[in-house]
Amino acid sequence: MQKNQNPLPALVRITPQDGARMRVLVTGGLGFIGTHTVKALLLRGHEARVLDNLDPQIHSDDGARRRLDPRVECIIGDVRNPDDVALALRDIDAVVHLAALTGVGQSMYKMRHYIDVNCSGTATLLDGIVRQGIGSRRFVLASSRAVYGEGAYACDQHGEIRVTKRDPVVLARGVFAPRCPACGAPVHAVPTREDVLPQAASVYALTKLQQEQQVGLAADTLGLPAVVLRYFNVYGSQQSLSNPYTGIATIFFARARAGRAIELYEGGEPSRDFVHVSDVVAANIAALEISHVPKANAAATTATFNVGSGVSTSVRRLAEVLSAAAGQAAPLVTTTMYRRGDVYACYADTTSARSALGFTARVSLEEGMREFVRWAASQRCGDHSERGAAELSRLGLLTNAIVPAHVGDPQ
Repeated sequence: MQKNQNPLPALVRITPQDGARMRVLVTGGLGFIGTHTVKALLLRGHEARVLDNLDPQIHSDDGARRRLDPRVECIIGDVRNPDDVALALRDIDAVVHLAALTGVGQSMYKMRHYIDVNCSGTATLLDGIVRQGIGSRRFVLASSRAVYGEGAYACDQHGEIRVTKRDPVVLARGVFAPRCPACGAPVHAVPTREDVLPQAASVYALTKLQQEQQVGLAADTLGLPAVVLRYFNVYGSQQSLSNPYTGIATIFFARARAGRAIELYEGGEPSRDFVHVSDVVAANIAALEISHVPKANAAATTATFNVGSGVSTSVRRLAEVLSAAAGQAAPLVTTTMYRRGDVYACYADTTSARSALGFTARVSLEEGMREFVRWAASQRCGDHSERGAAELSRLGLLTNAIVPAHVGDPQ
């Protein structure tokens, strides 16, 4: 991946097609990605309004509101409340819908809460748009790579294959890497395209998929111009340091700063696509500003794009890069713990986003992690990971595999 010598802010490289100034509502605009998106909108000459409920799991204090640019109108309210939504949508040209709960593990035991916030919130927002008149408003939905479940894989003998959910019995034996369903041979991850059939592995993933379907229906039946962006694993400054259920970089940093070992589940071998928040924001701006967005999949009702780095990085490698950025050689402890609802590997094919949006991730993992660590080191935070792990363990969602003598044999 090309290195950007001055990656922050890497927010203004997309050129508007029509130069129109927009009034943009950002739901969840006081959160991690929302904070950066609002700043980028102002840099581009747009107006911004924020709707946020300051969820205490994400916001440990009211600092985000105090730091908000005075040019931004801030509405403290709930995306599930029709009155709050109606007020927030008044005289708005476009919406970036970021408000959501995002903890994969937590979603498995707070199912109703996640479905209520993510799905009912999106429905309320779409209802409000319909009531006030769609006009030429553009709607950008923040979705997730979680909708794919396991990403795409390839077998040396059978080529590209689709792996379904991992077998709990096999996981319990300490065999974490998927195998080819045809021959049982090891497989390797390949880039996941937008046309891969979704197979959500967690309640969180199901809610993101339903959000996509709601937006797709509004686009198809009501003519709402909509773009769905499937974010991969986003990290960077302003990420919540107090939420123990989401953000692997924040969890690893908190443990390293507290002088604790970084625990690597599944031997540290699972891989993800880590994309810096400045690159994600660039995709948000591109989706808003481009005059016509061709669909990545002609059969789809909305334009859907992966937003990732296109690079597969193991969890172990992430921990090593973070430790180097922090200047601390935090001990890495390999474990056979695994979390139900997690996938083994998934990274983005960004061909469609590059073609349609002009989007290419430019911040390398090393650069992005240095930016994150510089910011995180200036913040007050504690290590809440053990609290989250204890809750997941109590409910049987975080388990230690019983490793057999022949750990490589899934049979």
